[in-house]
Amino acid sequence: MSDDLISRKAVIAAVDRHTREDGTLDDDISVILEEVKTAFDKEKVVKQIEDYRDLVPEWALKEIIEIVKKKEG
Repeated sequence: MSDDLISRKAVIAAVDRHTREDGTLDDDISVILEEVKTAFDKEKVVKQIEDYRDLVPEWALKEIIEIVKKKEG
């Protein structure tokens, strides 16, 4: 399991979708949370990283951007 940032609203929505009328969950909470996407916009993060183009070596910048693009979100 990773330390991804997730949206509180997305978690609440996922739990609500899996809550039965009697208040119990229809699946294990870890399974439910697997459907919650990370809480960041990849393109926005990449754009922010590119703002540091003058401070970071090009090879490092490309590697960082590649890591961000591989993350779900």
